[in-house]
Amino acid sequence: MESKVLSSIEVSTELFHIDPLQHYIGYLADYCRIPDNKRFHLSILIEEVFAHIVSEAFQNKPDGKITVSVGLDQANFALRFHYLGIPYGYSWDSANDMESQISNTLIRKLSSSYKMNQRGKDGQTVEINIALPPQVIDQIPIGKEDKREQPERVELAKDAVELREIRDNEMKMFVQCLYNVFGYTYSADGVYYPEVILERKQAGVYKGFVAVNSKDVVVAHVGMLKDAPHACICECGQAFVVPEYGKRGLFHELKNMLILDAERSGLRGVTSSAVTGHPFTQKVNIHLNCIETGMELAYIPSYLKSVIGRDGETQRQSIMLYFYPTTHQQELEVYIPSEHREIISETYRRLGLPRVLIDEVEEAFVPEEEKSEIEMEVKTEWNQVHINILTPGKDLSHRVGNLIRQGLVCGASVMYVALPLTKKETPAIVKLLEERGFFYAGITPYQINGEDAIKLQYLVDLSLDPRFVIAESEWGALLKDYVFACKEKISKKIIYD
Repeated sequence: MESKVLSSIEVSTELFHIDPLQHYIGYLADYCRIPDNKRFHLSILIEEVFAHIVSEAFQNKPDGKITVSVGLDQANFALRFHYLGIPYGYSWDSANDMESQISNTLIRKLSSSYKMNQRGKDGQTVEINIALPPQVIDQIPIGKEDKREQPERVELAKDAVELREIRDNEMKMFVQCLYNVFGYTYSADGVYYPEVILERKQAGVYKGFVAVNSKDVVVAHVGMLKDAPHACICECGQAFVVPEYGKRGLFHELKNMLILDAERSGLRGVTSSAVTGHPFTQKVNIHLNCIETGMELAYIPSYLKSVIGRDGETQRQSIMLYFYPTTHQQELEVYIPSEHREIISETYRRLGLPRVLIDEVEEAFVPEEEKSEIEMEVKTEWNQVHINILTPGKDLSHRVGNLIRQGLVCGASVMYVALPLTKKETPAIVKLLEERGFFYAGITPYQINGEDAIKLQYLVDLSLDPRFVIAESEWGALLKDYVFACKEKISKKIIYD
Protein backbone atom coordinates (compact mmCIF):
# COMPACT_ATOMS: atom_id res chain seq x y z
CA MET A 1 0.00 0.00 0.00
CA GLU A 2 1.78 3.13 -1.21
CA SER A 3 0.38 5.43 1.46
CA LYS A 4 1.02 6.79 4.93
CA VAL A 5 0.02 4.10 7.45
CA LEU A 6 -2.30 5.53 10.09
CA SER A 7 -2.82 2.35 12.08
CA SER A 8 -2.19 -1.39 11.95
CA ILE A 9 -3.82 -4.09 14.09
CA GLU A 10 -3.64 -7.91 14.15
CA VAL A 11 -6.75 -9.95 14.93
CA SER A 12 -7.68 -13.62 14.82
CA THR A 13 -9.93 -15.07 12.13
CA GLU A 14 -12.98 -15.08 14.37
CA LEU A 15 -15.93 -13.30 12.78
CA PHE A 16 -16.82 -11.38 15.95
CA HIS A 17 -13.88 -9.08 15.10
CA ILE A 18 -15.85 -7.58 12.21
CA ASP A 19 -17.96 -5.26 14.34
CA PRO A 20 -15.04 -3.84 16.41
CA LEU A 21 -13.03 -3.35 13.20
CA GLN A 22 -15.91 -1.46 11.61
CA HIS A 23 -16.12 0.88 14.60
CA TYR A 24 -12.34 1.39 14.90
CA ILE A 25 -11.71 2.00 11.20
CA GLY A 26 -14.87 4.10 11.14
CA TYR A 27 -13.37 6.31 13.85
CA LEU A 28 -10.26 6.85 11.68
CA ALA A 29 -12.50 7.61 8.71
CA ASP A 30 -14.36 10.22 10.79
CA TYR A 31 -11.07 11.75 11.90
CA CYS A 32 -10.08 12.02 8.24
CA ARG A 33 -13.44 13.66 7.52
CA ILE A 34 -14.47 11.08 4.95
CA PRO A 35 -18.01 11.76 3.57
CA ASP A 36 -20.93 9.76 4.98
CA ASN A 37 -21.61 7.88 1.73
CA LYS A 38 -17.98 6.71 1.64
CA ARG A 39 -18.20 5.69 5.30
CA PHE A 40 -21.17 3.46 4.53
CA HIS A 41 -19.23 1.78 1.71
CA LEU A 42 -16.25 1.34 4.03
CA SER A 43 -18.32 -0.50 6.65
CA ILE A 44 -19.67 -2.93 4.06
CA LEU A 45 -16.21 -3.49 2.56
CA ILE A 46 -14.70 -4.40 5.93
CA GLU A 47 -17.36 -7.02 6.55
CA GLU A 48 -17.24 -8.51 3.05
CA VAL A 49 -13.44 -8.72 2.75
CA PHE A 50 -12.83 -10.03 6.28
CA ALA A 51 -15.55 -12.69 5.99
CA HIS A 52 -14.36 -13.72 2.54
CA ILE A 53 -10.73 -14.15 3.69
CA VAL A 54 -11.85 -16.21 6.70
CA SER A 55 -13.99 -18.41 4.47
CA GLU A 56 -11.69 -18.89 1.48
CA ALA A 57 -8.15 -18.57 2.87
CA PHE A 58 -8.71 -20.11 6.33
CA GLN A 59 -11.67 -22.45 5.69
CA ASN A 60 -13.52 -20.75 8.58
CA LYS A 61 -10.88 -21.82 11.12
CA PRO A 62 -10.71 -19.31 14.01
CA ASP A 63 -7.00 -19.69 14.86
CA GLY A 64 -5.58 -17.74 11.90
CA LYS A 65 -4.25 -14.19 12.00
CA ILE A 66 -5.07 -11.18 9.82
CA THR A 67 -3.22 -7.86 10.00
CA VAL A 68 -5.46 -4.96 9.02
CA SER A 69 -3.73 -1.69 8.12
CA VAL A 70 -5.33 1.66 7.41
CA GLY A 71 -3.51 4.17 5.23
CA LEU A 72 -3.94 7.49 3.52
CA ASP A 73 -2.35 9.04 0.46
CA GLN A 74 -3.10 12.16 -1.54
CA ALA A 75 -6.14 10.61 -3.20
CA ASN A 76 -7.34 7.53 -1.28
CA PHE A 77 -8.37 6.11 2.06
CA ALA A 78 -6.74 2.68 1.87
CA LEU A 79 -7.22 -0.69 3.58
CA ARG A 80 -4.74 -3.56 3.55
CA PHE A 81 -5.44 -7.11 4.80
CA HIS A 82 -2.31 -9.25 5.20
CA TYR A 83 -2.53 -12.92 6.16
CA LEU A 84 -0.77 -16.31 5.96
CA GLY A 85 -3.70 -18.40 4.76
CA ILE A 86 -3.98 -21.09 2.08
CA PRO A 87 -1.80 -19.97 -0.86
CA TYR A 88 -4.01 -18.64 -3.65
CA GLY A 89 -7.02 -19.46 -1.48
CA TYR A 90 -8.69 -16.15 -2.12
CA SER A 91 -9.00 -14.95 -5.69
CA TRP A 92 -11.41 -12.39 -7.06
CA ASP A 93 -10.91 -13.80 -10.56
CA SER A 94 -12.26 -17.27 -9.87
CA ALA A 95 -14.91 -17.42 -7.16
CA ASN A 96 -15.90 -21.01 -6.35
CA ASP A 97 -19.56 -20.49 -5.51
CA MET A 98 -22.41 -18.05 -5.95
CA GLU A 99 -21.93 -16.55 -2.47
CA SER A 100 -18.27 -15.81 -3.24
CA GLN A 101 -19.21 -14.28 -6.57
CA ILE A 102 -21.70 -11.98 -4.85
CA SER A 103 -19.09 -10.93 -2.27
CA ASN A 104 -16.49 -10.21 -4.94
CA THR A 105 -18.96 -8.19 -6.98
CA LEU A 106 -19.84 -6.08 -3.94
CA ILE A 107 -16.20 -5.52 -3.02
CA ARG A 108 -15.20 -4.43 -6.50
CA LYS A 109 -18.19 -2.11 -6.96
CA LEU A 110 -17.87 -0.38 -3.60
CA SER A 111 -14.12 0.27 -3.82
CA SER A 112 -12.24 2.52 -6.23
CA SER A 113 -9.53 -0.09 -6.75
CA TYR A 114 -9.05 -3.61 -5.46
CA LYS A 115 -5.93 -5.75 -5.70
CA MET A 116 -4.75 -9.07 -4.34
CA ASN A 117 -1.03 -9.87 -4.13
CA GLN A 118 0.66 -13.25 -3.66
CA ARG A 119 3.86 -12.75 -1.66
CA GLY A 120 5.27 -16.27 -1.43
CA LYS A 121 6.38 -17.10 2.10
CA ASP A 122 5.15 -13.70 3.19
CA GLY A 123 1.55 -14.75 2.53
CA GLN A 124 -1.08 -12.74 0.70
CA THR A 125 -2.49 -9.23 0.82
CA VAL A 126 -5.76 -7.67 -0.25
CA GLU A 127 -5.53 -3.94 -0.88
CA ILE A 128 -8.56 -1.66 -1.26
CA ASN A 129 -8.63 2.04 -2.08
CA ILE A 130 -11.58 4.37 -1.62
CA ALA A 131 -11.07 7.50 -3.72
CA LEU A 132 -11.62 10.80 -1.96
CA PRO A 133 -12.69 14.07 -3.61
CA PRO A 134 -10.13 16.94 -3.60
CA GLN A 135 -12.11 19.04 -1.15
CA VAL A 136 -11.93 16.21 1.40
CA ILE A 137 -8.17 15.76 0.91
CA ASP A 138 -7.60 19.48 1.51
CA GLN A 139 -9.43 19.29 4.85
CA ILE A 140 -7.71 16.17 6.22
CA PRO A 141 -5.75 17.16 9.37
CA ILE A 142 -2.98 14.66 8.64
CA GLY A 143 0.32 15.65 7.06
CA LYS A 144 0.45 19.28 8.18
CA GLU A 145 1.04 18.12 11.76
CA ASP A 146 3.72 15.66 10.64
CA LYS A 147 5.59 18.37 8.75
CA ARG A 148 5.82 20.51 11.88
CA GLU A 149 7.32 17.58 13.73
CA GLN A 150 10.09 17.08 11.17
CA PRO A 151 13.34 19.01 11.55
CA GLU A 152 13.71 21.68 8.91
CA ARG A 153 17.23 20.62 7.99
CA VAL A 154 19.86 18.04 8.87
CA GLU A 155 22.90 19.31 10.75
CA LEU A 156 25.90 18.20 8.70
CA ALA A 157 28.86 16.48 10.36
CA LYS A 158 32.27 18.12 9.98
CA ASP A 159 34.69 15.41 11.13
CA ALA A 160 37.14 13.75 8.75
CA VAL A 161 36.32 10.43 7.09
CA GLU A 162 38.47 7.57 5.80
CA LEU A 163 37.66 5.95 2.45
CA ARG A 164 38.57 2.28 2.05
CA GLU A 165 37.26 -1.25 1.49
CA ILE A 166 34.84 -2.60 4.05
CA ARG A 167 36.27 -5.06 6.58
CA ASP A 168 34.78 -8.40 7.57
CA ASN A 169 33.95 -7.19 11.08
CA GLU A 170 32.06 -4.12 9.81
CA MET A 171 29.02 -5.83 8.28
CA LYS A 172 26.78 -4.91 11.23
CA MET A 173 27.73 -1.27 10.75
CA PHE A 174 26.93 -1.67 7.04
CA VAL A 175 23.39 -2.73 7.99
CA GLN A 176 23.07 0.09 10.53
CA CYS A 177 24.20 2.63 7.92
CA LEU A 178 21.63 1.25 5.48
CA TYR A 179 18.92 1.51 8.14
CA ASN A 180 19.80 5.14 8.88
CA VAL A 181 19.11 5.97 5.24
CA PHE A 182 16.28 3.63 4.20
CA GLY A 183 14.84 2.17 7.40
CA TYR A 184 13.38 -1.22 6.42
CA THR A 185 12.22 -0.11 2.96
CA TYR A 186 15.27 -1.28 0.96
CA SER A 187 14.24 -3.73 -1.75
CA ALA A 188 16.79 -6.51 -1.16
CA ASP A 189 16.13 -8.45 2.06
CA GLY A 190 19.61 -9.99 2.21
CA VAL A 191 21.34 -6.70 2.95
CA TYR A 192 19.76 -6.62 6.41
CA TYR A 193 21.72 -9.74 7.47
CA PRO A 194 25.44 -9.14 8.21
CA GLU A 195 26.24 -12.83 7.74
CA VAL A 196 24.72 -12.80 4.24
CA ILE A 197 26.83 -9.79 3.20
CA LEU A 198 29.97 -11.43 4.57
CA GLU A 199 29.14 -14.68 2.78
CA ARG A 200 28.76 -12.80 -0.53
CA LYS A 201 32.06 -11.04 0.05
CA GLN A 202 33.84 -14.33 0.66
CA ALA A 203 32.15 -15.85 -2.41
CA GLY A 204 33.56 -13.07 -4.60
CA VAL A 205 30.23 -11.56 -5.69
CA TYR A 206 30.40 -8.48 -3.45
CA LYS A 207 33.03 -5.94 -2.54
CA GLY A 208 32.17 -2.87 -0.47
CA PHE A 209 33.76 0.58 -0.39
CA VAL A 210 32.94 2.68 2.66
CA ALA A 211 33.48 6.02 4.34
CA VAL A 212 34.27 5.65 8.04
CA ASN A 213 34.03 8.66 10.34
CA SER A 214 36.24 9.70 13.26
CA LYS A 215 34.34 7.32 15.56
CA ASP A 216 35.04 4.36 13.24
CA VAL A 217 31.39 4.23 12.15
CA VAL A 218 30.39 3.47 8.56
CA VAL A 219 28.57 6.53 7.19
CA ALA A 220 28.57 5.83 3.44
CA HIS A 221 28.78 2.76 1.22
CA VAL A 222 29.02 1.74 -2.43
CA GLY A 223 28.94 -1.93 -3.39
CA MET A 224 30.53 -3.78 -6.31
CA LEU A 225 27.99 -6.50 -7.13
CA LYS A 226 28.46 -9.46 -9.50
CA ASP A 227 26.12 -12.15 -10.77
CA ALA A 228 28.97 -14.68 -10.44
CA PRO A 229 32.57 -14.53 -9.15
CA HIS A 230 33.99 -14.66 -12.70
CA ALA A 231 31.48 -12.27 -14.31
CA CYS A 232 33.07 -9.84 -16.77
CA ILE A 233 31.10 -6.80 -15.54
CA CYS A 234 29.89 -5.58 -12.18
CA GLU A 235 27.14 -3.34 -10.91
CA CYS A 236 27.70 -0.30 -8.75
CA GLY A 237 24.82 -0.64 -6.31
CA GLN A 238 23.76 -0.45 -2.67
CA ALA A 239 24.96 3.15 -2.62
CA PHE A 240 23.89 5.25 0.33
CA VAL A 241 25.18 8.10 2.49
CA VAL A 242 23.69 8.98 5.87
CA PRO A 243 22.13 12.48 5.71
CA GLU A 244 24.59 13.98 8.23
CA TYR A 245 27.44 13.26 5.81
CA GLY A 246 25.72 14.47 2.68
CA LYS A 247 26.99 17.25 0.40
CA ARG A 248 30.60 16.10 0.82
CA GLY A 249 31.00 14.20 -2.43
CA LEU A 250 31.36 10.82 -0.69
CA PHE A 251 29.26 8.97 -3.26
CA HIS A 252 31.42 10.40 -6.07
CA GLU A 253 34.68 9.39 -4.37
CA LEU A 254 33.49 5.90 -3.42
CA LYS A 255 32.13 5.16 -6.89
CA ASN A 256 35.42 6.36 -8.40
CA MET A 257 37.25 3.89 -6.13
CA LEU A 258 34.97 1.13 -7.41
CA ILE A 259 35.59 2.06 -11.08
CA LEU A 260 39.36 2.06 -10.56
CA ASP A 261 39.13 -1.35 -8.88
CA ALA A 262 37.08 -2.69 -11.81
CA GLU A 263 39.78 -1.46 -14.22
CA ARG A 264 42.57 -3.08 -12.20
CA SER A 265 40.58 -6.33 -11.97
CA GLY A 266 40.20 -6.62 -15.74
CA LEU A 267 36.43 -6.18 -15.79
CA ARG A 268 34.87 -4.94 -19.03
CA GLY A 269 32.63 -2.38 -17.42
CA VAL A 270 30.46 -1.12 -14.58
CA THR A 271 26.67 -0.84 -14.75
CA SER A 272 24.65 1.46 -12.54
CA SER A 273 21.40 3.36 -12.34
CA ALA A 274 20.36 6.78 -11.12
CA VAL A 275 16.97 8.05 -9.99
CA THR A 276 15.28 10.58 -12.26
CA GLY A 277 13.35 12.42 -9.56
CA HIS A 278 16.32 14.77 -9.15
CA PRO A 279 19.56 15.34 -11.13
CA PHE A 280 22.21 14.91 -8.43
CA THR A 281 22.98 11.19 -8.78
CA GLN A 282 22.98 11.54 -12.56
CA LYS A 283 25.51 14.38 -12.31
CA VAL A 284 27.92 12.14 -10.41
CA ASN A 285 27.67 9.42 -13.07
CA ILE A 286 28.18 11.88 -15.90
CA HIS A 287 31.18 13.47 -14.15
CA LEU A 288 32.73 9.99 -13.86
CA ASN A 289 32.25 9.44 -17.63
CA CYS A 290 29.46 6.90 -17.25
CA ILE A 291 27.27 6.77 -20.37
CA GLU A 292 23.46 6.62 -20.40
CA THR A 293 22.24 3.44 -22.11
CA GLY A 294 18.52 3.47 -21.39
CA MET A 295 15.71 4.28 -19.01
CA GLU A 296 13.47 1.98 -16.97
CA LEU A 297 10.19 3.71 -16.23
CA ALA A 298 8.23 3.48 -12.95
CA TYR A 299 10.97 1.32 -11.40
CA ILE A 300 10.75 2.53 -7.79
CA PRO A 301 7.53 2.65 -5.72
CA SER A 302 6.43 6.16 -4.80
CA TYR A 303 6.40 5.37 -1.06
CA LEU A 304 10.19 4.94 -1.00
CA LYS A 305 11.29 8.43 -0.02
CA SER A 306 14.71 9.89 -0.65
CA VAL A 307 16.54 12.34 1.57
CA ILE A 308 16.30 14.62 -1.48
CA GLY A 309 12.80 15.87 -2.27
CA ARG A 310 11.32 15.63 -5.75
CA ASP A 311 8.29 16.71 -7.69
CA GLY A 312 5.77 14.08 -8.71
CA GLU A 313 6.09 12.14 -5.45
CA THR A 314 2.75 10.38 -5.99
CA GLN A 315 4.00 8.49 -9.07
CA ARG A 316 6.57 5.70 -9.21
CA GLN A 317 10.09 6.89 -9.91
CA SER A 318 12.03 5.98 -13.05
CA ILE A 319 15.75 5.28 -13.30
CA MET A 320 18.40 6.16 -15.88
CA LEU A 321 20.71 3.26 -16.85
CA TYR A 322 24.47 3.84 -17.12
CA PHE A 323 27.52 1.90 -18.29
CA TYR A 324 31.17 2.71 -17.71
CA PRO A 325 33.43 0.86 -20.22
CA THR A 326 36.91 0.00 -19.00
CA THR A 327 39.86 -0.52 -21.33
CA HIS A 328 39.24 -4.31 -21.39
CA GLN A 329 36.85 -4.70 -24.33
CA GLN A 330 35.82 -7.49 -26.70
CA GLU A 331 34.47 -7.19 -30.24
CA LEU A 332 31.00 -8.66 -30.71
CA GLU A 333 28.48 -9.09 -33.51
CA VAL A 334 25.04 -7.90 -32.45
CA TYR A 335 21.68 -8.30 -34.20
CA ILE A 336 19.75 -5.06 -33.99
CA PRO A 337 15.96 -4.75 -34.35
CA SER A 338 15.57 -2.43 -37.34
CA GLU A 339 13.09 -0.18 -35.54
CA HIS A 340 15.66 0.63 -32.85
CA ARG A 341 18.79 0.67 -35.02
CA GLU A 342 19.40 4.41 -34.81
CA ILE A 343 19.17 4.72 -31.02
CA ILE A 344 21.22 1.55 -30.38
CA SER A 345 23.89 2.57 -32.91
CA GLU A 346 24.25 5.96 -31.25
CA THR A 347 24.46 4.33 -27.81
CA TYR A 348 27.29 2.08 -28.97
CA ARG A 349 29.07 5.03 -30.59
CA ARG A 350 29.00 6.97 -27.33
CA LEU A 351 30.21 3.94 -25.38
CA GLY A 352 33.07 3.47 -27.84
CA LEU A 353 32.64 -0.32 -27.90
CA PRO A 354 33.89 -2.45 -30.81
CA ARG A 355 30.65 -3.78 -32.26
CA VAL A 356 29.57 -5.11 -35.64
CA LEU A 357 25.91 -4.19 -36.06
CA ILE A 358 23.82 -6.58 -38.13
CA ASP A 359 20.29 -5.59 -39.10
CA GLU A 360 19.35 -8.21 -41.67
CA VAL A 361 15.76 -8.50 -42.82
CA GLU A 362 13.76 -9.71 -39.83
CA GLU A 363 11.97 -12.88 -40.81
CA ALA A 364 9.14 -14.49 -38.88
CA PHE A 365 10.30 -16.24 -35.73
CA VAL A 366 10.26 -20.02 -36.32
CA PRO A 367 11.68 -21.71 -33.21
CA GLU A 368 12.83 -25.32 -33.21
CA GLU A 369 11.65 -26.13 -29.67
CA GLU A 370 7.98 -26.79 -28.94
CA LYS A 371 8.04 -25.33 -25.42
CA SER A 372 9.76 -22.18 -24.24
CA GLU A 373 12.00 -22.19 -21.20
CA ILE A 374 11.27 -19.02 -19.24
CA GLU A 375 12.15 -17.80 -15.76
CA MET A 376 9.94 -15.33 -13.91
CA GLU A 377 11.04 -13.54 -10.75
CA VAL A 378 8.51 -11.50 -8.75
CA LYS A 379 9.86 -8.74 -6.52
CA THR A 380 6.79 -8.10 -4.41
CA GLU A 381 8.29 -5.27 -2.36
CA TRP A 382 8.61 -3.12 -5.47
CA ASN A 383 5.73 -4.64 -7.47
CA GLN A 384 8.13 -5.77 -10.20
CA VAL A 385 8.31 -8.84 -12.44
CA HIS A 386 11.57 -9.80 -14.17
CA ILE A 387 11.36 -12.25 -17.08
CA ASN A 388 14.25 -14.25 -18.54
CA ILE A 389 13.57 -16.10 -21.82
CA LEU A 390 16.16 -18.89 -21.70
CA THR A 391 14.92 -20.85 -24.73
CA PRO A 392 12.20 -19.51 -27.05
CA GLY A 393 9.70 -22.08 -28.30
CA LYS A 394 6.68 -22.22 -30.56
CA ASP A 395 4.46 -21.41 -27.58
CA LEU A 396 6.31 -18.17 -26.79
CA SER A 397 3.49 -15.77 -27.70
CA HIS A 398 0.99 -17.68 -25.55
CA ARG A 399 3.49 -18.02 -22.69
CA VAL A 400 4.19 -14.28 -22.68
CA GLY A 401 0.45 -13.62 -22.42
CA ASN A 402 0.23 -15.97 -19.45
CA LEU A 403 3.21 -14.29 -17.78
CA ILE A 404 1.56 -10.89 -18.14
CA ARG A 405 -1.61 -12.24 -16.54
CA GLN A 406 0.38 -13.81 -13.71
CA GLY A 407 2.18 -10.52 -13.16
CA LEU A 408 -1.11 -8.65 -12.92
CA VAL A 409 -2.47 -11.15 -10.37
CA CYS A 410 0.74 -10.70 -8.36
CA GLY A 411 0.09 -6.96 -8.25
CA ALA A 412 2.93 -6.00 -10.60
CA SER A 413 3.22 -2.38 -11.66
CA VAL A 414 6.12 -3.01 -14.06
CA MET A 415 7.62 -5.96 -15.92
CA TYR A 416 11.08 -6.18 -17.48
CA VAL A 417 12.75 -8.58 -19.90
CA ALA A 418 16.31 -8.74 -21.28
CA LEU A 419 17.34 -10.57 -24.48
CA PRO A 420 20.84 -11.32 -25.86
CA LEU A 421 21.67 -9.16 -28.88
CA THR A 422 24.14 -11.77 -30.13
CA LYS A 423 21.30 -14.16 -31.11
CA LYS A 424 19.82 -14.00 -34.62
CA GLU A 425 16.29 -14.62 -33.36
CA THR A 426 16.31 -11.69 -30.90
CA PRO A 427 14.94 -9.03 -33.31
CA ALA A 428 11.93 -11.24 -34.10
CA ILE A 429 11.33 -11.92 -30.38
CA VAL A 430 11.52 -8.20 -29.67
CA LYS A 431 8.82 -7.61 -32.28
CA LEU A 432 6.64 -10.33 -30.70
CA LEU A 433 7.05 -8.83 -27.22
CA GLU A 434 6.24 -5.36 -28.49
CA GLU A 435 3.02 -6.72 -29.94
CA ARG A 436 2.24 -7.87 -26.39
CA GLY A 437 2.70 -4.43 -24.86
CA PHE A 438 6.44 -4.32 -24.09
CA PHE A 439 8.52 -1.40 -25.34
CA TYR A 440 12.15 -0.30 -25.54
CA ALA A 441 14.10 0.40 -22.34
CA GLY A 442 17.74 0.34 -23.50
CA ILE A 443 20.80 -1.88 -23.81
CA THR A 444 23.40 -3.18 -21.35
CA PRO A 445 26.76 -4.45 -22.66
CA TYR A 446 27.90 -7.90 -21.52
CA GLN A 447 24.82 -8.39 -19.32
CA ILE A 448 23.83 -11.96 -20.28
CA ASN A 449 26.73 -14.40 -19.95
CA GLY A 450 29.12 -11.83 -21.36
CA GLU A 451 26.81 -10.93 -24.25
CA ASP A 452 25.08 -7.59 -24.82
CA ALA A 453 21.39 -7.37 -23.95
CA ILE A 454 18.46 -5.35 -25.19
CA LYS A 455 16.00 -4.47 -22.43
CA LEU A 456 12.23 -4.11 -22.79
CA GLN A 457 9.62 -2.99 -20.27
CA TYR A 458 5.88 -3.28 -19.68
CA LEU A 459 3.88 -0.75 -17.65
CA VAL A 460 0.56 -1.72 -16.13
CA ASP A 461 -0.31 1.97 -15.77
CA LEU A 462 0.72 3.90 -18.89
CA SER A 463 -0.21 7.29 -17.44
CA LEU A 464 3.30 8.11 -16.17
CA ASP A 465 3.91 11.87 -16.38
CA PRO A 466 7.21 12.66 -18.18
CA ARG A 467 7.38 16.09 -16.53
CA PHE A 468 8.55 14.43 -13.33
CA VAL A 469 11.25 12.35 -15.05
CA ILE A 470 14.46 14.41 -15.13
CA ALA A 471 17.28 13.71 -17.59
CA GLU A 472 20.39 15.69 -16.70
CA SER A 473 22.38 15.51 -19.96
CA GLU A 474 21.41 16.26 -23.55
CA TRP A 475 21.96 12.61 -24.51
CA GLY A 476 19.94 11.47 -21.51
CA ALA A 477 17.09 13.74 -22.61
CA LEU A 478 17.15 12.18 -26.09
CA LEU A 479 16.98 8.70 -24.56
CA LYS A 480 14.09 9.77 -22.34
CA ASP A 481 12.17 11.17 -25.31
CA TYR A 482 12.78 7.98 -27.28
CA VAL A 483 11.59 5.69 -24.47
CA PHE A 484 8.46 7.75 -23.89
CA ALA A 485 7.77 7.81 -27.64
CA CYS A 486 7.98 4.00 -27.67
CA LYS A 487 5.61 3.88 -24.70
CA GLU A 488 3.06 5.98 -26.54
CA LYS A 489 3.00 3.47 -29.40
CA ILE A 490 1.82 0.72 -27.08
CA SER A 491 -1.90 0.14 -26.88
CA LYS A 492 -3.36 0.44 -23.39
CA LYS A 493 -5.53 -2.57 -24.08
CA ILE A 494 -3.57 -5.84 -24.15
CA ILE A 495 -5.21 -8.66 -26.09
CA TYR A 496 -4.32 -12.14 -24.84
CA ASP A 497 -4.44 -15.45 -26.65
